[in-house]
Amino acid sequence: LTRAPLKPFSRLSYTFTFLLESGVAETTQPFNLEYRDNRYNWQTLSASDLQVYWYNGDPAFGQAILNTAVEGRARVSELLPQQALPPVKLVVYTSAGDLQNALTLSRLPYIAGHASPESGTVFVSIPPGPEAQVEMRRQIPHELMHIQLYQALGSAYPTAPDWLLEGTATSAELAPNADHTKALESASAANTLLPMVSLCAQFPEDAPAAFLAYAQSGSFVQYLITTRGKDSLAILIAAYRNGLGCEEAVYQTYGSELSRLDLEWRRAVLGYDPLTAGLNNLLPYALLAGAALLPGLLTLLLRPARPKETVE
Repeated sequence: LTRAPLKPFSRLSYTFTFLLESGVAETTQPFNLEYRDNRYNWQTLSASDLQVYWYNGDPAFGQAILNTAVEGRARVSELLPQQALPPVKLVVYTSAGDLQNALTLSRLPYIAGHASPESGTVFVSIPPGPEAQVEMRRQIPHELMHIQLYQALGSAYPTAPDWLLEGTATSAELAPNADHTKALESASAANTLLPMVSLCAQFPEDAPAAFLAYAQSGSFVQYLITTRGKDSLAILIAAYRNGLGCEEAVYQTYGSELSRLDLEWRRAVLGYDPLTAGLNNLLPYALLAGAALLPGLLTLLLRPARPKETVE
């Protein structure tokens, strides 16, 4: 358990094997157990194949969570209509710290939600209060989409591009993060956007860079949906399910390289101009060169004029 900790609300199946004196081994029938985080007094609500758990907040808070989950599932179905929706357990912690402690994810301090697709469990961190509704509409659909992507990708889910997984999940959010827009505009102006191809394997662990990666991925996937249609997203996911690599699947689906689509997205959504960006990159060097040449130029301009020679 130290090497591979169990996640809360996992379903466990176990057996006992007895070695008899005769040398014969006898194994019992399986026993089943739901491994709950019993540090808290959980309240629960359910609707159809959705089950909600929370420990801080009144019944109205729990009902709001369940209502948002139902709405989030509808959003997921809108983006991926070809996929059947699996049963889901939605576990709500009060703080990101409580969640990280439960999932042993403290090495990634920016994580506020997590999906365990293999067990159909979603974990989010939402405290009761005035901001709760916004956080519900952002976190819950995001993590529900990860469950759906796991269903759609099958065994290819662990190797699918991070920009696809997180970008599609971000596109499912019912309350888009306004700070994503600010991060994109700032990075575009400073020419520090991350190449989409660099987000194929893994997001940066640095929190500001990871935040930018989420913002870019969400905007990029939404751009593909808007310009190429939702059906193209399902085709792209199927290409990854069939084992194609990050860039190969994009080319097969869209007939264009990932780098070209990246540039197309930057131009259309962020008004990116490669020429202006290139000149901005050269500006510091031009200023340094100008500073180095300025003393000599001033000396030349301010040097007294030599008297004219006269011929007698």
